[in-house]
Amino acid sequence: MKRRVKLLLVMSCLLLCIGIGLRVFEVNKNQLSLPTKHYKMGEWVDIGNTHLYDIEEYRQGYSVRVSSAEIMSSTEYITRYGRSEHASNDEGIPGDVLVLEYEIKNVGNSNGYIDAVTQWAIGTAKNYYLHIDTDLWSTRDIVMKKSPVIHIKPHTEFSTYIPLANTYEPFGKPMDIQNQCRHHLKEKKYELIVANGPIRQIIDIEVPEHN
Repeated sequence: MKRRVKLLLVMSCLLLCIGIGLRVFEVNKNQLSLPTKHYKMGEWVDIGNTHLYDIEEYRQGYSVRVSSAEIMSSTEYITRYGRSEHASNDEGIPGDVLVLEYEIKNVGNSNGYIDAVTQWAIGTAKNYYLHIDTDLWSTRDIVMKKSPVIHIKPHTEFSTYIPLANTYEPFGKPMDIQNQCRHHLKEKKYELIVANGPIRQIIDIEVPEHN
């Protein structure tokens, strides 16, 4: 009798594991089959009815465009795009940042916004990603230190220069911005993810060869 009970328990566990495995497979299959659309630099991308990660993100009426891309150091970014009144601990940190000339327009949404800081880019090798460097970005747009989202008035446009980086802390040092380093960026092509559902929208970024 005990042997039969043990056998039933084992079979139940196996069936449970199989069920979980099938569910994981189904979720991954759906994720991989998410419709994807690519856009070129200079092209306006209508991101209404989409979201990045938060399904509550209300982007109706919003469009974005990347007009140019460059790779530079944090010091050069602050020199070219920073504002003297916006202090930063970011200047002089080794490595590179990918800087995007980024434009946003709103054709009539009074309550909407864009979750800007969770956008990210991936290189052609697909083995690392670049996140938005909010501390460096705040040297130009101080509001990014106070809010992770961008909201602009209806029927207006906004332009900025967004820095993205792949950062790390050297082994043995505490996690602190003063100890951060950035990887040097050698690739010239990246994919900027601006929407992740119900359709994935990607802007194909190309850095000029002379950069």
